[in-house]
Amino acid sequence: MQYFAEEARVLALRDVLAGPEALHELLPQRIRDVRKLMTQHSDAVYEQDLDAYPQVAAPKPVRAKRVSAPHGLKVLTSAATAVARHLAVAPKQQAEEHPQVHLPYQDARWWRLTRYDSALVTASDGTGYTWYKRSPKDARALLAESVRLHAQLALRWPELSRRYRAAMPDITSMAAWEATFREHSETEA
Repeated sequence: MQYFAEEARVLALRDVLAGPEALHELLPQRIRDVRKLMTQHSDAVYEQDLDAYPQVAAPKPVRAKRVSAPHGLKVLTSAATAVARHLAVAPKQQAEEHPQVHLPYQDARWWRLTRYDSALVTASDGTGYTWYKRSPKDARALLAESVRLHAQLALRWPELSRRYRAAMPDITSMAAWEATFREHSETEA
């Protein structure tokens, strides 16, 4: 349910595939892209006030029992079940309107989150909240794009790694970073 983070990873893969020549030119645009993505995904919207969200409305009482991390083969079966549910099962309409559960950050692990269609999660420092909502459509699109980009990366890695190695002195130099910051830094008026 962390679609913002996955979409940011997809952008990063595209940038790696663009090659080292594009690195310094892409940085300013990527900052704007990431900020825009944050407005498009509820899991990236941070609110300090719990009252900014609808009240939790679970379809049935949530068990107080703590769910432990799966071990051994249970990891595979749990992951497969979670992926299938995320890709194919439509979330309940009520979960779109109200979170089903409120979880503290330390309990918001994949094996627990996958049991819900939506969850309100407390920030790690306890100062705010984000609302995670399951979206099979977004999950399918991001999975397909991620698989496609990883396949390209695997095919092109020998050539890309050679180019990155050759460009390393240029893209990591103080002069290159100074020019990037000078050209793209916001100036105060």
